[in-house]
Amino acid sequence: MAEANTVFSGIAGLLVAALQLGATVTRQIDAMADVPRLFSVLSIDIKELLSVLGTLKNYLDFGDTAEGVLHPATLVGLDRALRASVGELCLLENKLEEYVGSQLTAKMSLWKRVRLSLRSGEFAEMRERFAEQRRALGVCVAVANFVNTTSGTMAVLEMNREIVALKSNVSDTLLKLDAAHRKQDGRGPSEHTAIKRTATSVMSVMGRKSTKLSRSVSIACEFKADD
Repeated sequence: MAEANTVFSGIAGLLVAALQLGATVTRQIDAMADVPRLFSVLSIDIKELLSVLGTLKNYLDFGDTAEGVLHPATLVGLDRALRASVGELCLLENKLEEYVGSQLTAKMSLWKRVRLSLRSGEFAEMRERFAEQRRALGVCVAVANFVNTTSGTMAVLEMNREIVALKSNVSDTLLKLDAAHRKQDGRGPSEHTAIKRTATSVMSVMGRKSTKLSRSVSIACEFKADD
């Protein structure tokens, strides 16, 4: 019991830290004027990450759904993704301070804009890392949904086999959806259509799987298809 409480506290603490850091960083970016467009897109990326984090936090806050979040099949990956998210958000916060300064709400000087533009490649790599973390956390959401809806109705070995398949399918699906995002980073109406089409296509393939398995994938994909 003590070990379980320690695990719960550790995951809960990381979730809270990531949510708080993400909210702070997005406020900072959104308040900056005349920044390179990459930063507006980066803010959207982080908000998408916050959406997944918020879902996991809500699940963890209730005893009936916490079991799915803390399932052994994803616990190590969840811990790793949360630590990576916290570290990346801390790094971004420090870099914003370094390149922009403390007056984040002020109109940026030409020199500050140039400095940020010169580092655009560095921040683009950061976007990729946020995408990786979001996908990993999306897998955790899908597994949590699956566990919470099948616990007690399926043999352990059968459930474990289904979870292995689920993790692979969700990971592949989220990769496809991220690819659709990268094609049109402006988040315009045409992109929403493309993303929904991709999600629908992937889900039709998933139709061969069990209904609960497919539903878990669908819920995980809603973060990408409906944002």
